[in-house]
Amino acid sequence: MKKPLKHKRDIGMLVSDNIEAMLAYWDKDQVCRFANKAYLNWFGKTKEDMVDKITMKELLGPLYIKNLTYITSVLNGKPQQFEREITTPDGEIRQALANYYPDFEEGTIRGFFVHIADITRQKKIEEQLQLMKVLAVQNAQLKDFCNIISHNLRAPLVNLSMISDFISESKDLDKREIMFTKIKPVISTLNETFDNLIESLETKEEIGLLFEKNNFEELTKKILEIHRIEIEMYSANIQYDFNEAEHIYYPKKYLDSILSNLISNALKYRATSRTPSILIKTEMKGNKICVKVIDNGSGIDLKKNKQHMFKMRKVFHDHPDAKGFGLFMTKTQVDAMGGEISVESNPDRGSIFTVEFNQKNTVI
Repeated sequence: MKKPLKHKRDIGMLVSDNIEAMLAYWDKDQVCRFANKAYLNWFGKTKEDMVDKITMKELLGPLYIKNLTYITSVLNGKPQQFEREITTPDGEIRQALANYYPDFEEGTIRGFFVHIADITRQKKIEEQLQLMKVLAVQNAQLKDFCNIISHNLRAPLVNLSMISDFISESKDLDKREIMFTKIKPVISTLNETFDNLIESLETKEEIGLLFEKNNFEELTKKILEIHRIEIEMYSANIQYDFNEAEHIYYPKKYLDSILSNLISNALKYRATSRTPSILIKTEMKGNKICVKVIDNGSGIDLKKNKQHMFKMRKVFHDHPDAKGFGLFMTKTQVDAMGGEISVESNPDRGSIFTVEFNQKNTVI
């Protein structure tokens, strides 16, 4: 039997066995010196089994290695908080929020207090709220898809029907030949819209994507090399700053597509009255990585166009290459990974596109 702890104050007086909070005290040798009723019940122990007898390693078993970093840190005087999944003695899996608080006496660590909260119910509520959020997003996407079908496929189909009726009713061969030439661009628009719709649906449904480590500078350099002729032609000043976040774990094909589209748009919709200037930079927003693409280009009137910003076939400039698919697909790819994209812009004063990425911390 290990020697009981002798303190000037009785730790047992600090807590009550009538509260739900799980509380315990462990000395610097990681021997349990106090545990209230809730703590003992959580681990399926009695006071006689545990207090002054059991070590934390003996109590936690396989979990001890996972908790060792936190134990070492608290014994070095640093409070710790972390979440852990625990299997109770009756086999039930519970979610726990653990807090370790160092106990000092005259600057020397004597041990540490442990407070455990059962957050299983809270986690289930969070999961339900997250599911509701996902369902709301999917419902909104379904409505968007129906609107896209209605607005972007109906028009070319109506045009084809009208041309077909005219051809079948007309006896003038020259006019019929003219109508035949009008069919091709309508079909081309229809095919282009259909292909983009299919691509957006595949993006939303795609699973099992590889979250791999991407270096922002390397990827940006490759994208800029693709646009090298445009950059030199317009004498564009392009800078990047990835000091806040140099890497991200994300599907490479999506990250490449997102950055390529934003950089390409910044060049495409430049202001003709000044030299194009573009800054690509990373920022941290809490634990999330954001990428900003800032330009001094033509800008967008958001008061007029904000609600159409990322919709299919919506264009905001009289550029011959503007088709209204790029930002639509960019948002689709960002949304598919649980991220967000936003824009700040004013006419003739440039734009700032911000992508907030929902990355994973490890390679899958």
